[in-house]
Amino acid sequence: MDTPDLPVSPPATYQSVKLLASDGAANDWFGYRVSLSGDSALVGAYQDDDKGTNSGSAYYYKGLDNATDPTVNQSVKLLASDGAAGVTSSAFR
Repeated sequence: MDTPDLPVSPPATYQSVKLLASDGAANDWFGYRVSLSGDSALVGAYQDDDKGTNSGSAYYYKGLDNATDPTVNQSVKLLASDGAAGVTSSAFR
């Protein structure tokens, strides 16, 4: 018995973007934790050094659904108000 040819649908297409930290540096561990909601993302960099060595930070990205460029820079950078060297906020890890 012959098997009928079935129509084949092309695979779904997904838009992807690259998220960058405007001040990213080696060993910041950017992307160690990521939270996504709708067209927004929060990306942790728990060894960022703005408030002292490995004090950590998080980067907020908004409008990812409407991105016209494959690379997106952050909307806001978050730092712990009491950040200090070696005291990484659990929010960034």
